[in-house]
Amino acid sequence: LQKLVRELRKENNVEKTKKLVEEVRVVQSKLANEVTVLNDAVYQDPSVKTLEKPIEVGVFVKMRAGSATGKVESLDKKEAVVLMGDMRVKVKIKDLIVVGEQLNINSKPSVRHDAVERSANFDGKIDLRGNSMLEADRILEDFLDKAVVSSATSLRIVHGKGDGILRKLVRQKLREYKEIKRSFHPENNEGGDGVTIAEF
Repeated sequence: LQKLVRELRKENNVEKTKKLVEEVRVVQSKLANEVTVLNDAVYQDPSVKTLEKPIEVGVFVKMRAGSATGKVESLDKKEAVVLMGDMRVKVKIKDLIVVGEQLNINSKPSVRHDAVERSANFDGKIDLRGNSMLEADRILEDFLDKAVVSSATSLRIVHGKGDGILRKLVRQKLREYKEIKRSFHPENNEGGDGVTIAEF
């Protein structure tokens, strides 16, 4: 599919290319949803029930989307830092559910392995500064496709301030992804309009 998209772009067949890219994204989105459903159905220990408890430091939590679990290390107003294996992940508190103990994950090789490894290895930050428009477009598209497949919740895209060309490119590219619910610039001390945050 990627090869076909490249060929269509060379032919300058914009409409056909857009249609094909949209079809690919729909398939990727469906596959990501199926992986989440399979995670919950196959790998969540049925004996572990979610508890109606407040999120606080030291408790085990589960992501609402998927079955990733971990221990809360610290809390901010709206976000929690959760230790999941060897990774520390910043997650919105509203996206977490308290569980009584850590869920048991089947340690044998499984169909889940690739999806989990892809999610674990995905870095939700990218810096486009110093790239040409064409390079930035290609890099950003690849980054966003990986984000969709990895079931990312939020992304940080650094494009710099400059004359705003890369910022416009980012804004335009994000509109092509229906999975992205909103995008915005953070506070000035976090990059201001030189950075775009995208949330799924």
